[in-house]
Formats: sequence, C-alpha cells, structure tokens
Amino acid sequence: MITENKNGMVITVTNSKGGVGKTDSNFNLGYAAAINEPDKSVLFVNADNQKTLEHRFGRRKSNGFKDLDNVTFDNCTAAALKHTIPRYKELYDYIFIDVAANSDDSALTSFVFCDLIYFVLNPSKSCTEVIPSIIKGMTKAIRVRSSACVYKSFYSKVSPLPHVASAQIADSNRELAKYASIITPCDFSLAYRGVYEKCSITGECITERKVLKSDISGNKAKAEIAAFYEDFKNTVELIKSVGDSK
Repeated sequence: MITENKNGMVITVTNSKGGVGKTDSNFNLGYAAAINEPDKSVLFVNADNQKTLEHRFGRRKSNGFKDLDNVTFDNCTAAALKHTIPRYKELYDYIFIDVAANSDDSALTSFVFCDLIYFVLNPSKSCTEVIPSIIKGMTKAIRVRSSACVYKSFYSKVSPLPHVASAQIADSNRELAKYASIITPCDFSLAYRGVYEKCSITGECITERKVLKSDISGNKAKAEIAAFYEDFKNTVELIKSVGDSK
C-alpha cells in the first residue's frame, strides 16, 4: 500500500551524449536500492522518447522475471514532468527518472527537480567534450531551483584492464577537474563487461543475477554496482542530514 506525503527523493543518471550507459546505470542503481531497501518504494519513470527503459521492463516481463513488490514503472512525457514530479514525491521514496540523451526539456526539468544527479561519463575524448554542455544545462537550472541538488560523476564502460582504465580516466579527469566546485567525482567506475549487455537483453539487474564463484567478470560487475549503491546510499543520508539541520 502506498503511503502519501513521503517527500521522496528524485534521482537521475544523465548525459547529453548517447550510448554511455545512462539507462543501464539508472536501472541497476534503482534495482539495487529496491533490493537492499525493501521497505522503500521505488518508481522508475521513462521520460525518453526512445523508451529504452520501458523496453527493458518489457524484456524483464517476457523473460519471466518477477518484479519486486516495491518497484513501480511509469511513462511520462518531458513536458509533463514538471507537473508529475511533485506528485511522485508524495507517493514514492525514490524516483529514478530516465531522460533523453540530449539537452531537451526532460533533461532540463530533471535538473530543476532532482535531488541527486549522477553524470555518467565514458573515458573518451568525445564524451569529455560534452562536459561543458552539461554544465551549461546545470547552471541554467540552478538559477530557477528552489532547493539544493547534489551533482556527482562516475565513469561507465571503461576498460576492464586496470592499467588501461586508469590512463583513460586520468585523461577525462583533467577536463572534469575544471568543475570540481560543482561536481563531485565518485570513487567507483563501471567496466565494459559482457554481463551488463546480457542483463540488458534479459531484463535482469546485476544485483539479482546469479553468478558462479568462478565467473570473475560477473562477480566484479556485482561489486561495481554494490559500490554504486553504497555511494548512492551515503549521498542520500548526507542530503537528508543537511535537510534536517535547516
């Protein structure tokens, strides 16, 4: 049963560039929260015209994966987000919004209404080049916000080879460092692993996927999402503590 007036937290994983793992990261983080916190209600909102998140839920259903009792899915147009988000916040503890991979109305609206925004980046030149456009959208939204928002960044689809990944991330971090006063880099990253693609096809989330002890890649992916969720949980607690102190 849904209890109203929850004052839920709105979260998005975003980037103005496509193909960086935005929806996949959003989905895996939301499900990690739902599995680890069964007492919390989790809403996934698709606000992307490509409906990637909706298709993933469809594949999940067609492959026989039982949905959790505390997970709900909804579609919402970009134009309607500004009207529906306040209502979502009354009904759910966590609202994960999947927005289009560009600076459209849904992305700008999410900047205005979200409490926590993760910028997912690839350690590549093309992805690094879009960081200024992301900052532009953020600063535009900050001017019309009525409350604070936490901005964090992490890397997805990096090389699973540690020495290669380290070099890739170091290059991108030089650009990201220009905005250190606004965006806080996360300590974790998500590697380019086949298990993520397999889960995307079946509709599973990494947290619930059963892997053998001998499946090194699968277990590392589980550890990556666990670190993502741990950062999320710690950040949520920080946001709440700041709010309670006011």
